[in-house]
Amino acid sequence: MASITNNLMESDDDYIPPVKLKKTTNEDDHNDLYCFECHDEGDVICCDSCPRVYHSKCLGLTILPDGDWTCPECKIIQLSSNINNPRIDEFHIMLKYALRRMKSHPQSAPFMKPVDSNQVPEYLDYIIHPMDLETIEKNIDLKKYTCTDAFIADVKWITHNSVVFNGSNKFTTIARALLKIARHEMTEIEICSECYLRSAQPVSTDWFAEPCRIPHTLCWAKMKGYQPWPAKVLRIVNDEVDVRFFGQHDRAWVSINNCFVLSKEYPGVEKKKPNINFEKSLTELQTHIDQLKTLHGGFTYAPLQTPLNVKKYDQDREWITDVPLEEYTLQQLPAEPELTKELKTAIGDIALVIAVLEDI
Repeated sequence: MASITNNLMESDDDYIPPVKLKKTTNEDDHNDLYCFECHDEGDVICCDSCPRVYHSKCLGLTILPDGDWTCPECKIIQLSSNINNPRIDEFHIMLKYALRRMKSHPQSAPFMKPVDSNQVPEYLDYIIHPMDLETIEKNIDLKKYTCTDAFIADVKWITHNSVVFNGSNKFTTIARALLKIARHEMTEIEICSECYLRSAQPVSTDWFAEPCRIPHTLCWAKMKGYQPWPAKVLRIVNDEVDVRFFGQHDRAWVSINNCFVLSKEYPGVEKKKPNINFEKSLTELQTHIDQLKTLHGGFTYAPLQTPLNVKKYDQDREWITDVPLEEYTLQQLPAEPELTKELKTAIGDIALVIAVLEDI
């Protein structure tokens, strides 16, 4: 196990990492000995771009790669860095907020600062790439991260190092909790960076009413025990809709069968019940629609109880849709991940009134 002394980890006799790192001055021989996937030692494949190593079985490989080899983490970062990302300054502001939420974990103290090698001299005998929240913050300040995957990759080092040095003890449990927070925050940034930034630093009480560059689908969402409520669609996964409600800004997963594209008419079977929070949500919704009209020249309501359809494409990249293209407005854009990415690439910074999918 390990104990905390002045926010530092010290290994005791209950757990000892099985293999020490090789001492070398050869820069071309600077790889870990512990698999980055399972954190165990053994015969491993070394990445030529970073210190990570992997067991072939952890990668599902039956044949060892020939020549230079790039690990999955490096490949993901390289691919993600080529995708359109938020502006670099804004992106690192978002990472600051994500890091703040990680630091707010009540037990994050052991991972706040680098492990002091003077107090724990054996640490670097086993850890090839030390990582901690202070180092990550310095990287943010230097704007080193090009994508969310690069940020996650560094947080993964915290978990990996803890497993290697501490084993599966309470400190590793904390490290995994920090990784879970980081993944959640990066997912939120990927869903909509503008929403994330506004929610992290609300500069006005109307921040939720401000439209994003690619407007979110607006819908009526009905949760069990509640009346239909106006909401923004953030994403659709397996016929479940991730919505954020106007008014209180609560999040929920709602069945797609209980979501309808926003109509001017109220979709409920029963008459609207008097509710201060509901009236507040309608006021905020109207503010949002007014701003959409200003930005895009208009706003189109859907007919009453129009289903929130998920648009997908077949293997030939042909759009499959049961809504006539000429009737398909930007406000009705479903937040199906592949479609949203495709549309963002096509639109760029141009504001459109109507998105005609056959033009994409």
